[in-house]
Amino acid sequence: MKHLNYIINIAGALAAIAIILYFVDVGQIWGVISHSRLEFILLASLAYITLNAAMAQRIRVLLSSMGHRIPFASALKADLGGMLASDFSPARSGYFLTAFLISSEKSVNLEKSMLAIFGPQLLEFLLKAVCTALLVVLIMQSFPIFAGKEILVFATLAAIAGGIIFFFALLFHPNLLERFAFMKIGPGKKVFYLFHLMRDNSGVMVREWPSILSLTMIAYILKAVEWFLLAKALGITVIGPVWDLGFFLLFVPFVTFVQFLPLPTIAGAGTGEAAGTAILALFGVPIEIGISFGFLTRGMMILVDLAGISAILPFIRKESFDGVLKDIDAIEERMKD
Repeated sequence: MKHLNYIINIAGALAAIAIILYFVDVGQIWGVISHSRLEFILLASLAYITLNAAMAQRIRVLLSSMGHRIPFASALKADLGGMLASDFSPARSGYFLTAFLISSEKSVNLEKSMLAIFGPQLLEFLLKAVCTALLVVLIMQSFPIFAGKEILVFATLAAIAGGIIFFFALLFHPNLLERFAFMKIGPGKKVFYLFHLMRDNSGVMVREWPSILSLTMIAYILKAVEWFLLAKALGITVIGPVWDLGFFLLFVPFVTFVQFLPLPTIAGAGTGEAAGTAILALFGVPIEIGISFGFLTRGMMILVDLAGISAILPFIRKESFDGVLKDIDAIEERMKD
């Protein structure tokens, strides 16, 4: 069944990309990308590497507060390994591999490494929802054709934000998780035990909130700078030379939010590019350039993330999938103890 789901997601990604290429010739896309300015691409790559460094430091801060000091290089390798896995997994869920990589190499309990990943991710999802709402407001104010549709959009975003806040509550509220004890019966029991053990360490999020918030905001701004530079590489101007950076501060969370949706595709392939192209087209960016921008952002990211192989290959040799299952089973045993 797992293989079938993965095949469906690959088929969904290929179908989405095929639909995009139906409207724009491959030669046009290659022509746009081949004439991009290399200096801006290199600067964007540097911004992306620095972004991952901020995420790695965020992991180190949380683990250190939980009594596990790990080298920066190890955290960065694990982060890039998780990013590489997310590039080829549905809804970018592969990033949670970062927790397994850290636990395997540094003998950190899985629930602690998972909290160091999952806790800040909830903050990022909430930030993405807010920025997506702000982008929707900007578009609706700029284009009267969307007038009257605000309620449906905000209702959807409010439901998503509510779900994120609910997961926050599961981590911090002392009794809320116990109300879902029925999850212990069936396939959800390991998720229940994982949340229970993460909650036992959730106080670290409160203690380290200034560092977590500042590093999250640094990563958020660097992602916008990365895409701003890639847009410059293709000669894209959306609003103006200066205001474009502000636009990408809202545009990036929107597109990455689409990539995180549980759609039948690999890491939002095709759907993220289509959504981004549609938004850019509203601001006068030609479709072939918008699609080229989407492919360029994904391609550059994958090239940098390939450095994560240095963390994934030793993990596969050491743990294999049986080792991963044992790590998950150990969560249940520690909970029972």
